[in-house]
Amino acid sequence: MIFTESKWAERLNYLASLEAGWYEGHGEALTLEALNKVDEILHQLDSPNFHVPGIYPLVDEGVIGMEWSEAGQSCLVSFQFTEDFKYEVFSMDSKGHPNDDVLIETESFEEAMTLLRECLTKARLLTRCVTRD
Repeated sequence: MIFTESKWAERLNYLASLEAGWYEGHGEALTLEALNKVDEILHQLDSPNFHVPGIYPLVDEGVIGMEWSEAGQSCLVSFQFTEDFKYEVFSMDSKGHPNDDVLIETESFEEAMTLLRECLTKARLLTRCVTRD
């Protein structure tokens, strides 16, 4: 699949091209299901002022992270595709410590999206995001 017509299509296409061993002989190729889920999340958050978060693969099998940050505030989401998607949503302070009041692990897409929106709104990052490669 080739991703088109979005601010993040180029990044998703790059991630889709990664083959097993992409990081010094380690790192699994990302699944199309995981990339489609990132696309779905970003489409739901997209607005005229929306800026694409950092979207990056983790060396662990099938894990993709997204990070929004600005002036010491961060909100991260990661998920892993095994038999079902598992989502982790959390925010961090300026020193990189997780904020315990904004943390969730769930298999529910709706629950993860609700908390992600809350996290981004609370950190004032929903429309003030930066792009990182």
